[in-house]
Amino acid sequence: MNNTRDKVISALILFVYTTSCIFAEFMCSKRTVIINEITKQVHQISDNADPSSIPNGQLVIFNTKDTLYNLVQDPDFGLAEYCGELTRKVQYCMWTELEHSETINNVTHYSYTYHKMWTHRPINSLFFHNPTYHNPSVEIIPERSFHNQMKAGTFFLSDSLSYSGSTDTLHPHNQQIVQFQNSPYAKQFQFAGRGIFYSTYKDGYLETLLKVGQFFDLGSRGYSEWCEPGDRRVWFEYWAPEQVTVIGKAMNGLILPVSLYDYKIGSAISGFVTTRDAIANNFSIIPTIFKWVMRASISGLILYFLSQNIQFNYSYFGLIIAGIILAQPMISGKYCINKSTGGLLLFSAVVALPNFVFRYFNEVSE
Repeated sequence: MNNTRDKVISALILFVYTTSCIFAEFMCSKRTVIINEITKQVHQISDNADPSSIPNGQLVIFNTKDTLYNLVQDPDFGLAEYCGELTRKVQYCMWTELEHSETINNVTHYSYTYHKMWTHRPINSLFFHNPTYHNPSVEIIPERSFHNQMKAGTFFLSDSLSYSGSTDTLHPHNQQIVQFQNSPYAKQFQFAGRGIFYSTYKDGYLETLLKVGQFFDLGSRGYSEWCEPGDRRVWFEYWAPEQVTVIGKAMNGLILPVSLYDYKIGSAISGFVTTRDAIANNFSIIPTIFKWVMRASISGLILYFLSQNIQFNYSYFGLIIAGIILAQPMISGKYCINKSTGGLLLFSAVVALPNFVFRYFNEVSE
């Protein structure tokens, strides 16, 4: 009975794994086709083109070093900077619980350790196994991005565009510090230096923390045993590159995002990028990562079969699926954009894979 159950579970795992591989390849191929189609619709224009000469609704791309940044302000902290985007970064010092397990004589024992870490949101310690470690309740300050319609070349950029590329940490000058001191959060936070605004849960504790060597290291996003639970730190990053690549829909001298094939196309990117890269910048990288993880794992599985002299060619279907996945870079990918073909491939997997798997396990058991 257990042997049959194990076969069913193994068959299900292999089925889900294989169909996941096909899905990842399908999504990436579909995205490649969409990028190719959008590329054909993009018009390369000059950054000093007369906006009235560009037809409304035309998808355009241009590169420029002629940028005009307006003053962008965070009203909660009173800070303002000339840039395309001003982003507020927030972290909380919190106790975190880590679970450890150890199996001795078929009995699993659990233990827990507690560490102070900088997190992007407060952690509720109510369900910690050790109530000694307590995270106090603090006001949640959302991370936000602010804009104020910048100008690139002869065009204004909509605040709804996505702004990507390198950013700089804001180091406030004297006037900006005065602006902060008149802001709503001035009573909760103190300017600690090097761009960091700090709120201690314990009053009068900041002077002690400033003596810690890692205090100004914003790259230390992991364990921070020096901070106190309930502490908060805020800093700002601003986007203001010297050279910008802009892609979007032109409308009366304004560049707006546009929805194409269920994707939002419209961004300002630091530096010079090609048309394809500018379009791809609007797509999530997660499907690509998932695709390569699947490719690497199935290649490793095949190598494992070969090294263990396991005969896995009990059905041509298994080899066909492996071939489809591994040979995908050599295929144009256009068949993946065809829903009927993609559906047929998925239906074939649903019907054929269980048969292949059960034949494999039956012959191995014999």
